[in-house]
Amino acid sequence: MRGSGRWLALCSGLVLSIATITIFSKRGESKVPARCIDSERQALLNFKHGLVDYHNMLSSWTSGKEKYCCMWRGIKCDNRTNHVVMLNLAGYCREYDHQRSDYDIARYFDEYETYVAFTWGPSNFGGEIGSSLVELKYLRHLNLSINDFTRIPNLIGSLARLRYLNLRWNPISGTIPSQLGNLTRLRFLHLYSHEVMIAEDLEWLPCLSSLTTLTLGRLNLSKPMDWLQSIRRTPSLSSLQLWDCHFPYEVNVGTSSLSQ
Repeated sequence: MRGSGRWLALCSGLVLSIATITIFSKRGESKVPARCIDSERQALLNFKHGLVDYHNMLSSWTSGKEKYCCMWRGIKCDNRTNHVVMLNLAGYCREYDHQRSDYDIARYFDEYETYVAFTWGPSNFGGEIGSSLVELKYLRHLNLSINDFTRIPNLIGSLARLRYLNLRWNPISGTIPSQLGNLTRLRFLHLYSHEVMIAEDLEWLPCLSSLTTLTLGRLNLSKPMDWLQSIRRTPSLSSLQLWDCHFPYEVNVGTSSLSQ
């Protein structure tokens, strides 16, 4: 009986230990903050060097003792892989819990618990969107809205895992690069400039097979005569907003079906 009792106690302890482990790792998350991958940490520092930081917003981005770049302002990492998945340098932002919010933007970020909503505010950054950004190969969310960036670099088309791209309310001028068509996982695209952007064509748009929400503003559409057909051929598009755009002919897309 004593042997049976010890065996029963041992089994009970084993079950308890397994249950405890299961509860701890149920969501596959570590309680320790994600550790930054060295190459991505250096890429962020190089990216910072190309920026004009008007208000010293990136004071936490240092090459000193702070190893946890996943804790830097505007950065979020995947807790399992440690890769940087979010870069949010919007001119004004606030964090919120998307599980307690009906804010429409939450549907794009079902992988994480907290995200960043953004509203009108002062610019924080100018300078260049530097080439080191392409080293963040697992980036899914890029928000550089409400700042002073003046062009969209071709390199953004190399961010193959990007799902969300917001460049609204920057003084962007010049041509929208067709390389954006490489972003086949992109769900949300917002391009609304202070200045006038030019679309040589929109043939790249139907390549965005996952795109559901598109906003274009201050865009000159006088050259691509088939721009509306390109929009209609975008397979997953369900929401379209065109603000202050210059069209080659009069058209009312507000009452048109995107699938026609």
